[in-house]
Amino acid sequence: MCGLHQHGLYADALEAFRYLQCSSDTRSPIQPTGTTITGVLSLLTDLKLDRLGKEVHCYALKNGLTSNIFVSSKLVDLYGKTGDMTSAANVFERIRSKNVVTWNSLLTGYKHNRKPEVALKLFGEMLKSNLHPNLVTIQIALLSCGMTMALTYGREVHSYITKSWPGGYPATLASALIDMYGKCGNIEDARLVFECTVEKDIAVWNAMMSCYLLHRLPRNVIDMFGYVEQTGIQPDPITFILLLSACKQEGLLEAAQSYFYTMEDIYGIKPTLKHYTCMVDIMGTAGLLEESLTLIQKMPLEPDACLWSTVLKACKLHSNLDIGEKAAKALFELEPNNTSNYMVLSNIYANTGLWDSTEAVRDAMTEQGLHVKGQYSWLYHGTTVHRFEAGDLSHPAIDNILTTWKDLTIRMEQSGYPPRDNEPYCNVEADPMSCHHTERMAVCYGLISTRDHDPIRILKNFRMCIECHSSIKFISKDKNREIIVSDGSTYHHFKDGTCSCGDMW
Repeated sequence: MCGLHQHGLYADALEAFRYLQCSSDTRSPIQPTGTTITGVLSLLTDLKLDRLGKEVHCYALKNGLTSNIFVSSKLVDLYGKTGDMTSAANVFERIRSKNVVTWNSLLTGYKHNRKPEVALKLFGEMLKSNLHPNLVTIQIALLSCGMTMALTYGREVHSYITKSWPGGYPATLASALIDMYGKCGNIEDARLVFECTVEKDIAVWNAMMSCYLLHRLPRNVIDMFGYVEQTGIQPDPITFILLLSACKQEGLLEAAQSYFYTMEDIYGIKPTLKHYTCMVDIMGTAGLLEESLTLIQKMPLEPDACLWSTVLKACKLHSNLDIGEKAAKALFELEPNNTSNYMVLSNIYANTGLWDSTEAVRDAMTEQGLHVKGQYSWLYHGTTVHRFEAGDLSHPAIDNILTTWKDLTIRMEQSGYPPRDNEPYCNVEADPMSCHHTERMAVCYGLISTRDHDPIRILKNFRMCIECHSSIKFISKDKNREIIVSDGSTYHHFKDGTCSCGDMW
């Protein structure tokens, strides 16, 4: 059964387990052991079969196998990776002698389900339990720090790494540290870690290139690739994804085409869907939408949702309704429950003045029971990650936050700032603090809770709207504060009334 799983023969592996189940039910001498159940749970985790996983959990309980630490750890892993963190936590709490693997399973679950603040809290509890984290644990902690822009916590983890590996830490941790510092908006420390890493593998180079890309320094990415070639290190597929993305940021269409068509000839790397998606993105941004469709038709791979989503966003940028509708149709078939696709198509209709079609898209979403996902912003302050949710005014400091925003609004109006938002899913007139503008609440809380001149770092799970972008530019100048916002599309460094994205995101 394990052999079938390892060779990707999932259906055969499941059939073997079903046969074993039937044998055990008929009092056969063949009975599943803890090792068997662990293997089955690994298979079900890979296939995301949570309902069957619950059946196996019941079987393990009935036969006294949950006392096996490997079975329990796999159950935590299964529930975490299928989105049932309540069950994962319940299984975890019932384990008497927890080991590092058990802790890692729960930490991974919270990170996987985008609850990095909980993962960081658990990491602290693990350290207090006198268990020594391994490489996987520390990587999860650093990833969680990056996801919440928890720079102070990340530095504490860095200090722990330095003490634990006095002779120098492995390249895997160097990559994780560079990634963490980059996502926390601190490119200087990311560069310092890179320069201090003696044994640099391609993952370390990729991490630094990714950091430059996040901070919209595409020339640095391209220059760094030149250094990779000089060192003789073999680039991997990720290297070329970063390189093509840098060409997109810099608007280098011809250079991107050169890298794309030579990476297989020179380095033996076959283009994947991600590489084709990068090329479609570059061509779409340049307005070559017909050419991007031709590339899709000629490529030897079946286009996925990510690729069509890239086409749809390019159509929004250039208000191309014809190709936009084609891309949307493909997306509705591939992922019918993804509200983002409906929202982008609605924006295209709105940009071209087709308001009836805009309403029709909204009606279609309502008929299918689709709702826009909750929008959040996170700000790490002290030892706490503060989460702000659209429409939620339950934060302990909400009165001060609203007062601060009101004062800022008055200053904006006095300065001639026009608070307008032309995005169709935004209604500023209804309530300026509840229209998905969670970053406004986070910025206001940062202003009242951090020291003057300290940077304010905010993470957001949705693209920032035009209104908030303009507001924060004003605030950065008015309050003389550096404000860094990661919104999934890019990193925005606001300073002295300008943004590093150049108002293009």
